[in-house]
Amino acid sequence: MLKIKKLIWIVVFGLTILFLYFIGVKVIIPAYKSPLSRIYYSRYGYPTLLRYLEKPIPVEVATSTLSYITEIITAEGHTVSEDLVYVNSKIIGRVQKIYVSEGSIVKSGELLVKLDSAPFENELMEAKSILEIAETSLRAISSGERSEIIRQNEIAVERAKKVLEISENRYMREKELYRQGLTSKTSLEDYEKDYLDALAVLLGSEKELEKSKSGRIEEIEVAKSRLDAAHSRLKIATQNLDATAIHSPIDGVVIEKNVNIGEITGGIQKHMIVIASGILFRANVDQEKVGKVYLGQEAEIILSAYPGIPIRGIVRKFSPATILYNQRKPVADNVPVTFPVWISLIENIENNRSIISGMTGFSQMKTQRQTLIVPTSGIIQISGTEGLVFIVEDAKVSLRKVVFGMTENGRTEIIKGIELGETVVISGQNALKEGDVVEVKSAE
Repeated sequence: MLKIKKLIWIVVFGLTILFLYFIGVKVIIPAYKSPLSRIYYSRYGYPTLLRYLEKPIPVEVATSTLSYITEIITAEGHTVSEDLVYVNSKIIGRVQKIYVSEGSIVKSGELLVKLDSAPFENELMEAKSILEIAETSLRAISSGERSEIIRQNEIAVERAKKVLEISENRYMREKELYRQGLTSKTSLEDYEKDYLDALAVLLGSEKELEKSKSGRIEEIEVAKSRLDAAHSRLKIATQNLDATAIHSPIDGVVIEKNVNIGEITGGIQKHMIVIASGILFRANVDQEKVGKVYLGQEAEIILSAYPGIPIRGIVRKFSPATILYNQRKPVADNVPVTFPVWISLIENIENNRSIISGMTGFSQMKTQRQTLIVPTSGIIQISGTEGLVFIVEDAKVSLRKVVFGMTENGRTEIIKGIELGETVVISGQNALKEGDVVEVKSAE
C-alpha cells in the first residue's frame, strides 16, 4: 500500500515538474523575451537582464528609404456660379405664362416666359395690310391706272381710320394703367407714339386721296419709299411677335425669378430671369498645403446637400495671390490663412438632383511626392509631429529626435532628424537606453 502511494506521489511530482517546465519554456520565457509582452518592458524584463549580463539586446531594424507617399489635401468651401446670364424681355408686354422656377435646370432654347401676344398679332396684321396697300399703290402708279389709285387710296383711308381707332383705344387704356401705377412711363410713351403715327398715316392717306382725285400723282420714287417703310414695319412687327416667347440662351440653372403672371415686363424693370451657366467649387486651401495643389489636379467633392455622394472634379484656376504664394513671390502683408482654389465639376449628381450656387461641402485633392520614410512602428511619438527614434550605429543605439509628417500604410514621412540609409529600430525600442549594445535582426 505504501509503495502504491509513493508511486502516485512520484507521478504527481513528475507531472508537476513537466507542467512547470512546459509553462516556463513555452509561455513565460518566450513572453519574457518578446517585445510584445508587458514583462519585456518591466524593471526586470529581458533587456534589463541582458544589459546586466553585458550581452547585446536583440532588436528589429529597418533602413530609411526614399519612397512615394500619397497626401490628401482637404479643404472646405462652397459652390459658385461660373457665369451669370441675365434674361429680360425685348418688348413691353403682359406676362401670360411662366414655365420655370428658381432651381429649374434649363437647356439652351427652352421656353422660359410667354407674354400676351394678342396686341402684337394685331400689329402684324396692320403691318401686312399697309404693305399690301403700298405694293398695290406702286403697281398702280407704275402702270398709270389713276382710277385704281383713287380706289386704293380710298381703301387706305378707311384702313388708316381703323388703325387709328385701334391705336387710340390702346393709348387710352395704357394711359389709364399709367394713372393707376400699373405700367411705366416708357410704355405709355410708346403707345402714344403709335397713336400719333397712326394719325399721321391717316392724314397722309387722306392727302394722297386728295391728290389722286385732283390728278396729282406722286412720283414712283415716293411710292417706293412708302413700300420700303411698309417692309420695315412688317419686319419689326414680326420680331415683336416672336419676342413674346422668351427662351433660355444657354444651358444652366435658374437662380433668380423676378417676374409673376399678369405683370407688365420690359422697359425699366429689372432682369426677369437669372441663369447660372456652369458650377465651380471654391475650396479654401490652407496656406501650408496650397503649394501642393496644381492645375489639372483631380479632386473629389462632397456636398452637405448630398452626403456620401462623391463628385469628381479638376482644379480649374487659382486666385492671383495663390499663384504668387506658390512661386514664393512677395504678396501683401495681410497674407490670408487660406487661399481660394476653384474646382470644375466634371460630373453631376444623378437622379436629376441639381447642384446650384451656394451649396457648402469639402474637397479632397490627392498628391504624390517622393520623400524619406521609415516604418511607423519605429517612432516613439511625443507630440503631434515630433517623436523619438533609436538609430543603430556600430552595434549601439543612439536616441534621435525627429519631425514627421504624413503616415500611410504603416509608413511615416520623416521631415527632419534622419538621413537617407540610416538604420532605425522598429521593435523593442521602448525598452532601450542610450548607448545600449544591440543584436540586429531584420524585420520580416
